Amino acid sequence: MLESYMLRKTLLLLTVTLICLVSVNAQTLVSGRILDKVTSQPVPFVSVALYRQPDSVAVGGAITDSSGQFRIAEAKAGVYTLRTFFVGYKPVSVPITVVRNKPLDLGTLLLEGDSRLLNEVRIAGQRTDVAMQADRQTYRAAQFQSAAGGTATDILRNLPGLSINAEGDVSLRGANGFLVLLNGKPVQANLGTLLNQMPANSIESIEVITTPNARYDPDGKAGIIAIVTKKGVDTGWSAQVNVLIGLPSTNAFGNTYNPVRYSPDMTLNYRSARWDVTLSSAYIRNDIAGRREGDVNTTIGNRFTRFPSTGERSFDRYTFTNRIAVAFVPTKNTTLTLGLYQSQRTEDRLADIAYTNSTTNLLTGLAYNQRAYFNSNLVRKGGRFYTGNLDYAHTFASKAALSVGALYEYDLIDGFTSNRNVNRNNYRDTLQYSYSTTNRPIQNFRANVDGSIPFLGGKLEGGYQYRYQEDTGDYRYRQQDGNGLPLLVVPTFTGRTAITNRIHSWYTQYGAVAKKLEYTLGLRYEYAVREVLSMPANQTYTLTLNNLFPSFNMLYKPKGGLALRAGFSRRVQRNSNFALNPLPEREHSETLEQGDPNLLPEFVNLAELGVSKDVGRSTLLATVYYQGV
Repeated sequence: MLESYMLRKTLLLLTVTLICLVSVNAQTLVSGRILDKVTSQPVPFVSVALYRQPDSVAVGGAITDSSGQFRIAEAKAGVYTLRTFFVGYKPVSVPITVVRNKPLDLGTLLLEGDSRLLNEVRIAGQRTDVAMQADRQTYRAAQFQSAAGGTATDILRNLPGLSINAEGDVSLRGANGFLVLLNGKPVQANLGTLLNQMPANSIESIEVITTPNARYDPDGKAGIIAIVTKKGVDTGWSAQVNVLIGLPSTNAFGNTYNPVRYSPDMTLNYRSARWDVTLSSAYIRNDIAGRREGDVNTTIGNRFTRFPSTGERSFDRYTFTNRIAVAFVPTKNTTLTLGLYQSQRTEDRLADIAYTNSTTNLLTGLAYNQRAYFNSNLVRKGGRFYTGNLDYAHTFASKAALSVGALYEYDLIDGFTSNRNVNRNNYRDTLQYSYSTTNRPIQNFRANVDGSIPFLGGKLEGGYQYRYQEDTGDYRYRQQDGNGLPLLVVPTFTGRTAITNRIHSWYTQYGAVAKKLEYTLGLRYEYAVREVLSMPANQTYTLTLNNLFPSFNMLYKPKGGLALRAGFSRRVQRNSNFALNPLPEREHSETLEQGDPNLLPEFVNLAELGVSKDVGRSTLLATVYYQGV
């Protein structure tokens, strides 16, 4: 009954979103003349294109004649960017406003020769390609040569404000929950896992979206990290092959095995007027040698227990990825895209640690007991990841747009933890041995419909999305308490946890781009139901949520390379399987982890004010932000 009601509500809101008044603008003429900046001579055969703002859709164009003149007829009223393209000259972009029934003469545009075609080029420095927008910063991956041959993790280490620890956890401004987009599509896999699977050579750019607008999922309390992979740039066939071989480690920290690092990858592309097909494969071996020193203590009443430790902790990592991306353009206004992504990853984390445990009476200072033992802990985490998406987009003659998409993701995460405590004086004397396994399949399906229309000089957008997520974990824990004793299942630590999320969401937002000002204002509503089933207790925990997620972003560029931005976004950090899993889990001698099936998600208000200034070849950026959880 509820699903039927929600379906009717969905259809009604879609009707309201997609059936809107479309203004009919009279058509006019845009003209001008293009000259060489140095010689003041006309430049013939220059391509001139008109791009509608704010969505940058090409709506018209022309080629200059022998006198450098161009004429773009039938231009409708609105805000545009006019751009020039010609080999040997730098492109020129001019913001223009077309007024109904008023021809627009842009006068003379001067083209400057491209220095890359000169006989000699003097390089004074390297400028990092950073594109500032109202809600994000975009960084071109090619600027970070030190990351070539590595993974996406190596690129992120170069980005300002981001930090990555030894475990691969990414944080921005102290927060570490992100929504991950791969070519615009959300990925359910953990961010650290995905970053370590993506070859750096396959990445075109990385976008850090700190205050996402209403069109995006509200997941991720720190915002969104969007990864855009490379596509073909020229017509015909092209291929790229890269090989990285790491030098021997400068410090192996006394590890049993020296770390190994190498990475071959290959990309094959075919591009034509209607097709763009990209196939890529990569194998990455990326080990880490390390040493661990720790000191854990607890105080219960007058009993003070301390167990300092020291020893080796190393990682062996193997990753194999494959990607297929296909774009088909049957007409100039219609695009069909298909994306397939597959990867397989194995990570072994070995920790050989020597412990010295002691318990002392805080009142008397006398020691109750003391024990020294050696702990060998091997954790293997494996995963196979599969993602497929199909999308359709069409732009109508009225400049209204409609897009429909579907995505399916299947991840199979498995592994084990082998934990052995032995006598420091006799490694054959096993004090305790435990062996736990995890089998965790994850399924994620989503479908969306989005529409937009020109409205009051800007763009009005709206859409609906349905999401279904299923995360099931089977956990088995066995323990041996001493030499010669059987390895027995521990029922308290063994069981199954199944989590499902069903999410319906609707959004609407309005945005506009003028010569100096760009802004968006939006609102997203979400109806979500979460169910947690815990076995063998056979208990079900249900959580129903209704929430609004407002957003606002503004970018103002007064003059002289100065830009001011402001943004606000409400986010949600949903709980993972491990956070909700009520079964206790012991991975080390010193830790016991247990989730809470009644745990509520975190809701976050993100607000920021920023200013940037281009100074010569550099960009200075300052940001003041607020995060309220």
